[in-house]
Amino acid sequence: MEEAGELRVSPHITLKMQSADRGVILFRIRRLMPLGKLKDAYCSQMGLSKDLASLSFDGERINDNDTANSLELEDEDMMDVLMKRQSEAGDTAIRPADAPSS
Repeated sequence: MEEAGELRVSPHITLKMQSADRGVILFRIRRLMPLGKLKDAYCSQMGLSKDLASLSFDGERINDNDTANSLELEDEDMMDVLMKRQSEAGDTAIRPADAPSS
């Protein structure tokens, strides 16, 4: 029997993930799993480039090594998947001003 004030926490959590142009997907993960692995799984399932994706929760960017525990996430919290444009990921074209002079 649990004592008063003692809360039993499951080692797993269910998180909702959404992007601007896709529906909501539920993922059940370990609370101590780095959220970068969750991002990779989402991108793989949705056919997206993981190098162009980032996660945010309540408007704050999430690092790949953050966990549900470290961010104090709760069951059914919603995470946003943000996609960068190619130029933001370092795949920039040379503009005329950047071109070497002859």
